[in-house]
Amino acid sequence: MKRFFIMAAAAMTVFAACNKTEYVYDNDQPQEIGFFAVNKAATKTTGAVDGTAFPTDYAMQVAAYLAAGDGVTVGDYFGGTTFSKNGNYWTGGKYWPVQGATINFLAVAPETTGVATTFGASNYASASETTLTSNETNQYDVMYAAGQGVKTTGAAAPEKVDMIFKHALSWINFTFKTTTDPVIKINKVTMNGAKYNGTLTVTNAKYNTTDPQAATAAWSNTSGNAAVVVPGADSGITLVKDAAAAAFGNGLLVIPGSATSFVINYTVTIDGVAHTYDYTYALTSTTWDEAKRYTYNVTINLTQININPSVAPWDNPGTQIPVDLQ
Repeated sequence: MKRFFIMAAAAMTVFAACNKTEYVYDNDQPQEIGFFAVNKAATKTTGAVDGTAFPTDYAMQVAAYLAAGDGVTVGDYFGGTTFSKNGNYWTGGKYWPVQGATINFLAVAPETTGVATTFGASNYASASETTLTSNETNQYDVMYAAGQGVKTTGAAAPEKVDMIFKHALSWINFTFKTTTDPVIKINKVTMNGAKYNGTLTVTNAKYNTTDPQAATAAWSNTSGNAAVVVPGADSGITLVKDAAAAAFGNGLLVIPGSATSFVINYTVTIDGVAHTYDYTYALTSTTWDEAKRYTYNVTINLTQININPSVAPWDNPGTQIPVDLQ
């Protein structure tokens, strides 16, 4: 199974050029457009996502548009270009124009098998469409961003472009603890009916203006999987009485929406005899939002299982990392 990637955002690079546009030159070297990739906190009251480092083996698909208001020819600058890490930086062979211009960007990550992004035949930075497939096994964190209107003066290129990424999926996690003496082992957790495949359409409503950019996204054509085991805890975990809650596996990245249930398979050992059970927790009234981390905190004793759902930020605030393109 492919590595499980938790979330997103912290250092990227990107870059614009058109074969009909002159380049900016500094000491006879063309200047590529540089990105900071940072994560945007969710604005919904049920929780916020703070972000983690952008995975170094993620590539992104980017489109760019020359906005109105600078006396340049308005229109697409480039679209559907892949930028991936090359040595210390992410590069894609795109450069700043020599004339003054405002360039707006639209980006989706990752670009990899199972996450295919396309931009329109015209006005590339206005919208993108991403098809997510087989994410029950791939577990990619899909993100999107619209770059703020970036102004070039014609004399020098900006050092960076701030790209504020949003997570397009929900992250479902589990913790376990016990208050009883017998040895309890959590063998696996299986999610039923969650959605892993679908089409993400991102709309950048201000792609052709000099105003700050804003992108919204929506899922369609979603489909689920009958039974997906939480990855990252193949050997299970053994609980210790009254110890702090232990995280189980890496959680699941799912398309926002709801699932039908999850099943806990666990073993209780009493007087040397092991008894294995399945416990099913119904999710009939649960709806998950994008960019949220949902944690189901499970407490097991000999008489009952208590489950307390919660919503919390994803781990560790994202850090802005400068990308110095030489």
